Amino acid sequence: MQTPRGRPHVGLESQVWSSAPTWWYRPLSLWTQVTVSPTVTVMSGGTKRTPWSATSGTAARAGSGNSQGSSASAVRAFVPMAETITEGLLGSPPVTSEFVVWALGADRPGIVASVTGVLFQMGCNLKDCSMTVLSRHFAMMMLVEGAGGLSPEALEAELAKSEGCAELNVAVRPAGEGASIVVEGEPYVVSVYGSDHPGIVHRIATVLADHSANITDVNTRVIGGDDEPVYAMLLEVTLPRSLDPAELDGALQATAAEVGVDASLHPADAEGF
Repeated sequence: MQTPRGRPHVGLESQVWSSAPTWWYRPLSLWTQVTVSPTVTVMSGGTKRTPWSATSGTAARAGSGNSQGSSASAVRAFVPMAETITEGLLGSPPVTSEFVVWALGADRPGIVASVTGVLFQMGCNLKDCSMTVLSRHFAMMMLVEGAGGLSPEALEAELAKSEGCAELNVAVRPAGEGASIVVEGEPYVVSVYGSDHPGIVHRIATVLADHSANITDVNTRVIGGDDEPVYAMLLEVTLPRSLDPAELDGALQATAAEVGVDASLHPADAEGF
C-alpha cells in the first residue's frame, strides 16, 4: 500500500504520517487511519486531558465522520493509541531505553543479518556498532535504542530463540550500567612493533593506565613468517589535558626497551595515522 502523504513521525513500535487533521498509524504492517477531533485540550507538559474524540478503521475518512456499526468498537479499541499519538504530536517525546548487546560465536555468513533482523522486529534502532573476527570467531557489540517498555531480558530472550542466532552467545544489558567516568582530552595513537612474546600488551597498557590515558580502541596483528613472527599493535587513546604527551612518550619508550619492542606516541590526526 502506498505510504500516505505527509510528514513522518516515529513513535513506539509505530509510524505516524500527518495529513491534518487526519493521522495515519502503522502498527507492524497494518495501516489505520485515525481522525483526532480538534477539541483536544492541552495541559502542562503536553498531556491531553478532555474532551476529545477519534474515529478509526478503513470506513473512516478525513472529514467524513461516518464511522458506524462495527467501526464503533474500533473507535473504542483505538482510544489508547490515539492518546499516544495526540501526546506525541503535542510535544511529549517517546520514552526509550538504551541497551548494550553482545554477540559472539563461530564466524559464518549471515550473523549480522540475523542479529539485526531480530532488533528490527523488536522495533529497536541501532545507534552504534563494533564488530570483528578474531581467528575464526566473530564478535559484535552494539548500542541499541528500544521502546521504553522493552526490557533487556525480553530482548535477550528474542535473540536467543531466533534460529539465525542459535549458535551465538548473546547478552543484553542496560546501557546505564556502563562506567560513569569519561576521560576528556586529546586523541593520540600508540604504535608498538617487535618480536612476538607474552606480556607486550600488559606492559604497554600498564604505562597508559599509570598516566590516566584511556584506551578507546586496540588493533593487533602478528605479521611475518612463523620462524620470525613480528607483533604489531595500534592503540587509540585519549590523553588527559593535564598530561604532557612528551612525558608519556618517554615512559612508553622506556618500557618498550625493557620489553624488547619499539613504541611511539603520535597525535591521532598526524600524517600516516
